[in-house]
Amino acid sequence: MARHMQMLHDKLKLQPQQESAWHDFVEAMKPRKPMPPKEGQDSAPERMEQMMQQQQAEMQQRLDALKIFYGQLTPEQRKVMDNLHRPGAEWQHRGKREASSPHHG
Repeated sequence: MARHMQMLHDKLKLQPQQESAWHDFVEAMKPRKPMPPKEGQDSAPERMEQMMQQQQAEMQQRLDALKIFYGQLTPEQRKVMDNLHRPGAEWQHRGKREASSPHHG
């Protein structure tokens, strides 16, 4: 994740005034530890619903941070971001290529 974010930062060629929005975006994208289920008599469906609501709230926070960050980008930077976050983009398949290379076994 850190390598991907550094690669994205480098490709976007961010300006100093964009760094604050970048930092907020990076923080929002970090994986969160799931909250343990509440103690009590919740049924399995209730616990699953609570987990789903937690995940939806986290995704909403990520989307909000992305929208704010994206709003700070120039049109050229938006094109870079759009191209890197489309199906089949280079960064999404990098791990598969590295894993199949001879020096990774």
